[in-house]
Amino acid sequence: IKSTSLLANILYSQTAKQNKSEEVILTRDNKITEGASSNVFMLKNNELLTHPADNKIISGITRYLIIKSLKACNINFLEKSFSLEDAYNADGLWISSASRELMPINILDNKMINKGIVCEKWDCVYDQYQNLKNGG
Repeated sequence: IKSTSLLANILYSQTAKQNKSEEVILTRDNKITEGASSNVFMLKNNELLTHPADNKIISGITRYLIIKSLKACNINFLEKSFSLEDAYNADGLWISSASRELMPINILDNKMINKGIVCEKWDCVYDQYQNLKNGG
């Protein structure tokens, strides 16, 4: 059953590749839920937001380790929905998955995120994630 319920996500991923994009960001009721094959995080004013882990997203170990990494980076965390407009004005926008780990997104819908600059907090979270992933 799970394999058929993910068919739409597979088709979205294929569409992204055909359009030379990394990912398709999914929304419901004007709120970002997740990517076709990733979780989506938004950094704004030293708070990292991601959609709550509920039946609208597929949560995973990568998401869990990223959330766990935030404390060492002094970043506040909220499981809270955010809109596309919020994402366009983010200090950082990231996706995560087992295959991508943690990846910054600089352009969303042809709009630059944080003037195309990967925020410095990303480096800290990425390093902490790698440490946790490798048993540290």
